[in-house]
Amino acid sequence: MEEKKKHIEIIIDMDKDKNAQEVHLIAHKVSARDLVSGYVAAADSIAEAIVRNGGESKSHVISSMALALFALSYQKEEETNA
Repeated sequence: MEEKKKHIEIIIDMDKDKNAQEVHLIAHKVSARDLVSGYVAAADSIAEAIVRNGGESKSHVISSMALALFALSYQKEEETNA
């Protein structure tokens, strides 16, 4: 059973002094669909944590996350075309 276990691990190292972050993704025996599904589940958990600690509504947090992803997609596209 252990051989078939799927695993996704996301590690975020934050350097407060440099105002930077480094993200590491470890994925074993997962498909693209598994990665997206895991990302959405993680985003939901992150949104809930922000709501508990920050007082924003969950819909506002998720909308802000979606807008940030949308902006990232254009940023990557511009870098590719430059």
